Amino acid sequence: MPADPLSPDLFPFETSPGILCIGDVMLDRFITGQIHRISPEAPVPIFNKTDETAMLGGAGNVARNLSGLGATCFLVSVVGADLPAQDITTLCAAEKGCRLLAISCPERLTTVKTRFVSDQQQILRMDEENPAPIGADTAHDLLQTIQAILPQVSVVILSDYAKGVLNPQTLPLILTACRARGVRVLVDPRAENVPFYKGASIITPNQKEFGEMCQVLGIDAPTEVARAAAVIEKLDLSALLVTKGADGMMLFEKGKPSYHIATKAQRIFDVSGAGDTVIATLACALGSGASLSAATAWANRAAGIVVARPGTAPIFKEDLRSLKTGAESVLEKICTKVCSWSQLQEDLKVWRQEGVKVGFTNGCFDLIHPGHVTLLAQAKQQCDILIIGLNTDASIARLKGPERPLQDQASRSLVMAGQESVDRVILFDEETPEDLIHKIGPTVLFKGADYALSDVVGGAFVTKNGGQVILIDLVPDKSTTRLVNRSRAI
Repeated sequence: MPADPLSPDLFPFETSPGILCIGDVMLDRFITGQIHRISPEAPVPIFNKTDETAMLGGAGNVARNLSGLGATCFLVSVVGADLPAQDITTLCAAEKGCRLLAISCPERLTTVKTRFVSDQQQILRMDEENPAPIGADTAHDLLQTIQAILPQVSVVILSDYAKGVLNPQTLPLILTACRARGVRVLVDPRAENVPFYKGASIITPNQKEFGEMCQVLGIDAPTEVARAAAVIEKLDLSALLVTKGADGMMLFEKGKPSYHIATKAQRIFDVSGAGDTVIATLACALGSGASLSAATAWANRAAGIVVARPGTAPIFKEDLRSLKTGAESVLEKICTKVCSWSQLQEDLKVWRQEGVKVGFTNGCFDLIHPGHVTLLAQAKQQCDILIIGLNTDASIARLKGPERPLQDQASRSLVMAGQESVDRVILFDEETPEDLIHKIGPTVLFKGADYALSDVVGGAFVTKNGGQVILIDLVPDKSTTRLVNRSRAI
C-alpha cells in the first residue's frame, strides 16, 4: 500500500454513488443558556434558556456526511409516532441527496439526546429512548424496505448505536440480503452485536471497541495483528479498520500485511461524530470505485478535518478537493478555513449551541498590509471565532473599476486564511455584506474606525439582535489604494 494514495487526478467524490445507511437515527437537541444563581428551592443551579437547536444524530449524522460528500443516500431506520420523528423528517429533507425511509412504530420513542450547554460547557444530558429490539412486525417492514432499495446502491452502512434497530434478529437477515445482491457492507459496530456481524465486508471499530470485540469473540492473541486476523477469520470479513484517534488508523486486510496510517489532524477540538465521518467517507469512496487503500486514506483525511471543528460537524467534498498528494500539512490546514456557505452553516449551528462568541468583518483585502493585520489581530482578541467576508472578483470590479482586483479571489482567500487570527473565510458577490451578515448573525461586528457606527453595514441588525459593533483604530497611511497609487507612480 502506498504511503498516501491520494491523487489529484483520482478524486472519488465527483460521482453520486447510491449508499444505503441502516441503523439508529436520533435527534440531537442543544439547549443553550446561562447560569447566574442557585435556586432557593434546592441547591441546584437555575438555567436560563437563551436558544435551542436540533440536528440529526446517530445514523442521521452518517447521512449528513454522505450528503456533504455528494452521495445519493437512503436512510432506513425506525422512529416513533411523535414530534421528534417529524423533526427528523424535516432535517433529512434539508440534506441534499438524502432520502429518509423511516418505519413508524407507535409503541416506540424516537431517540432524543438533549444537551444543556452554558458558557461553552455541557452541564447535563437528558436521553429519551427505548433501546429494546424492534418487534417482529417492524423488523419485517424494515427488511422489505431494505430489499426494495438494495438494487439502487453499491454500498450499505450499518450504523449501530445499540438502540434496537440492529439486533441479533435483524442483522443476519440484512447481511444475507446484502450478500445475495453482492453489495459491500460496512459496519460501525457495538460490542453486544459483534457475533451477528458475520458476513459483513468491513468493520470500523475504534480502539476501545476493538478490544471489546475481541473479548466478546473470546480472542486472546498476543499481538494486535494476530487479534485482528482472528476477528477477520471469525466474522468472515474482507478487512478491519481500527481508528485510533490521535494515533491515526490501522488497516487489516484479509491475506495482506497490516498498515498504519498516521493522523492528519492539525489539532483535535472535538472527536464527536468522527466515526460517522470515517465510515461515510470510506463508503462514498468505495462506492465511486476507489481502492480500499485510497478510500481509507481519504477517510483518514476527512477525520483529521472534522475533529478540528467544534461539535458534531460533517465533512464536505469541498473540504477534500483541495487535498493533493504531497501537500504540506500547513497548507491543508489553511485551505480548510476557506469554506462554502453550507460548510459555514454547519459550523454556526455548533457554535450557537456552545455559546461561542462569533466575530465578523469584511473587505476586499486585495493587498494585505500592516493595517489589515492589526485590525484582524485586534478583532480576534475580542471574539472566539473570527469570520472574514471576502468580496469576489466580480464585486470588486463593480466597486473599484475593471483594473481591480490585483489578485484573484482564490489567491486572496488563501492569503486571508493564512492569517493566524482568521478562523473562516467566505466569499460574497454583492457590493455589501448585508445579506451575509443577516445569515451569519455574528455576536460582534468589526469595522475600521474611519466608519461611523451608524454607517457600518449590518450594524443595526447586529445590535438589534443583542450583538455589538466595535470600531478598531487604523494604522495611519496604510491602505491598498495608497499602495496601488504609489506603485503606479514609480
